[in-house]
Amino acid sequence: MLKALAALAGASAVALALVAACAGGDGHRHHGRHGAAAARFPHDAATLLAAGTGNLEGSASFRLTMRVAMPGGDGRPAHRMDMTGVWDARRPAGRMDGVLRDARATVLSIDGTEYVSLPPALQRRTGRSWLRAARGTRTFAGFSDPHRVAMVLRAATRPAASGTPGGIWHVRGEIDRDAALKASPDPALKEFVRLLPSRTGFDLWTDDAGRPGRVRLTLPAGGQAGAGSGGTSGKKASQAKTVQGTVELSAFGARPQVAEPTAAQILTSPPEGTR
Repeated sequence: MLKALAALAGASAVALALVAACAGGDGHRHHGRHGAAAARFPHDAATLLAAGTGNLEGSASFRLTMRVAMPGGDGRPAHRMDMTGVWDARRPAGRMDGVLRDARATVLSIDGTEYVSLPPALQRRTGRSWLRAARGTRTFAGFSDPHRVAMVLRAATRPAASGTPGGIWHVRGEIDRDAALKASPDPALKEFVRLLPSRTGFDLWTDDAGRPGRVRLTLPAGGQAGAGSGGTSGKKASQAKTVQGTVELSAFGARPQVAEPTAAQILTSPPEGTR
């Protein structure tokens, strides 16, 4: 089990960057604060998208939810992730709780270092609570950086909006990976965009002032991975790379409660017999 957890803690960001079609939902009340209300503006899709991404880039913290079903392949069994938590994008730091590789787990991310909770049996055996992953490991890819998400949304094509003045507005559209790559001069953003499939659907819910309450990215079932995933092409490769799940940012302004484990709580490598 420890080997499985350690492997997922160092999992490819490509695998976790693929998101799939998810159940529909309505926007919800904005939980964070982005300063004074914006001036009045027309509530067309392009204007709402510009306002929403602008406010998103100014967000310091939010709730992140990832529900991902990974297919098996190359001798690896299928597994799932169903985790949610709160992130501070400026520190950066966050805590995610839920199911990781089909086992209950907690992941802490603090200043570039991740810690994965050990299964109870190994906690009793080692007297430690956490496995420290290699520095720079990013189990949740770039989704904990709202600035990158905002920049990707700005490259959206064919956005459409619906809503009621004074209420919640819903903007939906599609992100074309190639168009997003051409639109961005930022190498770090290009690296993130390359992890996406050729087409990614998105939903953005804002209030009347364009402040985001929720962002959802989706990948239609059967979509192919981006250039960063490598591998073969064709129907077989498409099926092998299909990942079903959701990635959402919500509750902007929520603050995480994250404390770094002490040295006495940390295991830096798997014990003998678990490698």
